[in-house]
Amino acid sequence: KGPVVLYFFPSAYTAGCNLEARLFSEAVDEFKANGATVIGVTSGKTDKLAQFSKDTEHCGGKFPVAADPGAVIAKRYDAPLTMKGMSMPGMSGRVSYVIAPDGSVIHSYDNLDPNDHVNQTLGAVKAWRAGKRK
Repeated sequence: KGPVVLYFFPSAYTAGCNLEARLFSEAVDEFKANGATVIGVTSGKTDKLAQFSKDTEHCGGKFPVAADPGAVIAKRYDAPLTMKGMSMPGMSGRVSYVIAPDGSVIHSYDNLDPNDHVNQTLGAVKAWRAGKRK
């Protein structure tokens, strides 16, 4: 139907990831209003993702969070964690993608700082939608 916002994050229940999940949760209605679906993916603390997804201070049950043991999916999206130039292939990085309905990646944003991932991806979704209206 619409684009998918696929965002990778290092681990549930860590400061930056908690913040990022809350920010996506707060913006999920705006993503939906623009036809987009949000999905989080992590390789960290996968045994706690069911609760993390439900917790109101994190995802609030507003979008799914997928477990990615060993960062297998993250590797396919070139999103393993890299810190100080060193790759950590078993961990997800903090990378957000907007994927069009045809499967093409129309936007990517790679930054360990969780603060701008929502703005970056929502802006790309809005630009995609505006282009579809023409």
